[in-house]
Amino acid sequence: MHSKSVDRRTFLKGSLTAGAFAMFPGWLTDFFQITTPSVMPDGRLSLLRFAQLTDIHLGDVSNYLRHNFLLGIVSYFYERPQDPMAGKLLDAVIHEVNLVHQENPLGFCMLTGDLIDCAMLNEVQWFVDIADGKAPRDFCPEMVAVDNPEGFQAPWYACLGNHDMLVIGSFGGTLFRKLLENMQANHGFSIITHQEWMAAMEASDKPAAGHGFDDQPQAHDGYYSFSPSPCVHAIVLNTTTDNWMEGMVELFSDEKAKTLKAMAAKNLSAEENTTILMQEFSQWLRDRGFIDYMAGSKSIGDLDEDLQTLLVIGSGGTLDRDQYQWMIDEIESNPGKLCLIFSHHGSCDFGLIAGNVQQDEFDATLAAHNNVIAHVCGHSHKNCIETIADADSSYYRIRTSSIIEYPQEWRTVELIADQQSQKGVIRCRMFGHNYTAAFNTAKKHWRVQDSLDENAGTDSDRDVDLEFTIPLQVLAAIEQAASGNCFIRTAL
Repeated sequence: MHSKSVDRRTFLKGSLTAGAFAMFPGWLTDFFQITTPSVMPDGRLSLLRFAQLTDIHLGDVSNYLRHNFLLGIVSYFYERPQDPMAGKLLDAVIHEVNLVHQENPLGFCMLTGDLIDCAMLNEVQWFVDIADGKAPRDFCPEMVAVDNPEGFQAPWYACLGNHDMLVIGSFGGTLFRKLLENMQANHGFSIITHQEWMAAMEASDKPAAGHGFDDQPQAHDGYYSFSPSPCVHAIVLNTTTDNWMEGMVELFSDEKAKTLKAMAAKNLSAEENTTILMQEFSQWLRDRGFIDYMAGSKSIGDLDEDLQTLLVIGSGGTLDRDQYQWMIDEIESNPGKLCLIFSHHGSCDFGLIAGNVQQDEFDATLAAHNNVIAHVCGHSHKNCIETIADADSSYYRIRTSSIIEYPQEWRTVELIADQQSQKGVIRCRMFGHNYTAAFNTAKKHWRVQDSLDENAGTDSDRDVDLEFTIPLQVLAAIEQAASGNCFIRTAL
């Protein structure tokens, strides 16, 4: 990799003019670095450069729930031999991100979900500690130790993934906090709540207050936006099913109150209660028409089918109508900016949840707005770049492989503008890390043996320059920034 001295930088939210910024107090102008557009050797302008990391899956390998949930049915497919290395692996990747940042400063790092593995409070605390360069508190002794973590030197932001908010990435936290209350007390794990997640983000002492979650339009709904330059607007979605699932849980609890009371009277074990409740819940979801599982063709059967149904519902993505309209408003209220959409799930991973936005509608909406240039996401654990088009315009869906599974890569994305041709480029470049033991262990894992090439992607999914047409209003904003009336980060 590369090595130079560190130059910590951050950026302002929103589009500010140099004149307006001059009104800010002196201490604030010292904290933020104001630059002019970076002119590249070929005369083009570098507008913004950021890093994307995804699917880190930092999990507590000693957690009782991982090994024993539903008599171990899930853990056989769920656990990975490299899981104990996840904390040290995260630190190794952060080290490489910092080296890249030192050579050519990054505007920010975007972590597109599944930062943790089992929606546990201690897992998110460990993640924030390592990301901030602190020894993880009360770290699991069965994990590989993380000594003197480096911490991100560029501001970092995050999307919520299904493993961040759902137990084992699939099951609603409220439901399972109620159901497993006795197990939590007896076995020492703590399923995280929305409030605890946001508190952990707010407790971080690094730049980017709350890592984006301090500016949510709806309390605890996990989506937000920010403008890292006068010419770019970032829209961060929460595509987890958690908000939807929690609402279903409340309805289910009300409608099935007698059934739940009868279950409690039987004094069954927590594991037996879990099995029965999952069957009741998945049947109720179908009866109420809240899901359209496999186009409605799947019939209720044994426990395995109920498990599969709930796993599909929970781990897949979704977008509710309120958030969808908010996204459109964000795009249309920023016509002079290139819009980047960030989320954990790509629309190709959306579940069939009645009433919510489906893939075709989502894709058509983004493609119809000519200032949307990319949707950057994870979840699939593979590198894949696709062009999504309608009759008049298009955008790119950029999916990036996971940190926990082979090939354990992350990417930088740079936005480049050519004012003369009115063409832009999204420059994608892949990077790895130097933690050889974690890489070799992940590569040998049986679960990925048939998908090594697919996970890594083809050449067109990796180090590529993706062209797009710059809308006229955005071009005017770029010209204004280049003239010195605005500021953007310089790529040195």
